[in-house]
Amino acid sequence: MEGPTGEASLRAFMGLLPPAPRMRVVEFTQGRTELDSGRVAGMETIFEQVTGQSPAITLDHARSDAVAYADRSLSGIWCGRPRTFTAARDAWAALEGFHRALTPHGALHLDMDRPRWESAETADELLGILRTTGFRTEQVDCAPTRIRVLAMKTWRCCDDGPRQFHDTHAVW
Repeated sequence: MEGPTGEASLRAFMGLLPPAPRMRVVEFTQGRTELDSGRVAGMETIFEQVTGQSPAITLDHARSDAVAYADRSLSGIWCGRPRTFTAARDAWAALEGFHRALTPHGALHLDMDRPRWESAETADELLGILRTTGFRTEQVDCAPTRIRVLAMKTWRCCDDGPRQFHDTHAVW
């Protein structure tokens, strides 16, 4: 994945959102926002590929954590350059909150500075926390100073392993 606002990263994220006629995406940021409604609406989604219709997408910008959102209320969460988790327990708490807020098969884009507690070569501990909190990673980019991950919230149908679930029968 390239820079945090790169078209390829945004296209991959939007293409992973669960297929629905109405979607809600939240960008969590610690500074300037990276997303705007025009860019988000201009990206193709699975719903559009299957139905030929563009979904209604609401984009929110938040500075707090996912606790402010109702369970299963978000289709996607974009965290471009959030504050670095100072300890593994901070990552655990944030990712559990994201998991609760996302709908089944919701998408998570996480781009962060490498935490001091994480190995310089890999993101094994962070990826382990993602798996344990209920995410399946789709893309991972580990740089010496940054970690970028695109993940999907797994759901009951994912218990027997990853598979493509988006088709004409999966559109809500």
